[in-house]
Amino acid sequence: MRRVTRLLIILIFMIFLQCFSVLAKPMLAPTLGEAISSDAIVLAEYIGYNDSFNVGYFNGPIAHYKVLRILKGDSIKRYIKVEYSFHDGSPCMEPEDWKFSNSVMPKVGSQFVLFINGSNKDDYYCTYRGDYGRKEANEQFILEVERAIVSDVGKISQSEPIEVSKPIIIKYKIFVKIALAVLLFLLICARVFCLGIKKKRLKEK
Repeated sequence: MRRVTRLLIILIFMIFLQCFSVLAKPMLAPTLGEAISSDAIVLAEYIGYNDSFNVGYFNGPIAHYKVLRILKGDSIKRYIKVEYSFHDGSPCMEPEDWKFSNSVMPKVGSQFVLFINGSNKDDYYCTYRGDYGRKEANEQFILEVERAIVSDVGKISQSEPIEVSKPIIIKYKIFVKIALAVLLFLLICARVFCLGIKKKRLKEK
């Protein structure tokens, strides 16, 4: 009886492991095409950051920028605050010997193209895929961004916003339902099997 229970537990564990391993796919690399779909794109000058005791590789400081030109979007203030990321969201671990200091921050006066999301009501913006959404500005790159914005590939209908996470959520729900159904089936089988053994033993007695 104990052997049967152990086998059922191992089988259930393997089913759940298989379901979640399908979902655990590597994060796709960020692209300019996706970055163009950000809420706003601005050319901005870096003017400093908020110093904080808990700043780290996965918890960047809040940087301050002066907006020089709005490439996309509206209602952008002259001065904005943006979370300064040190990665694009794909790393799972902090690089060895990484430490926060002024040396990892840009020089005051540096200009960047920022692909930002969020509302100023939240007090600060976030860049698309972390540091990928913060590109050093030069005329060639600015022209490339402007062309992408007006191209058919870069256009996004405001009435039909893209929901990147929706297919992932749907897929997750499907696998959870399948796993629960299989679990229920196995529990019923185990119950029937146990009852069969009890009846057999009673007959033998």
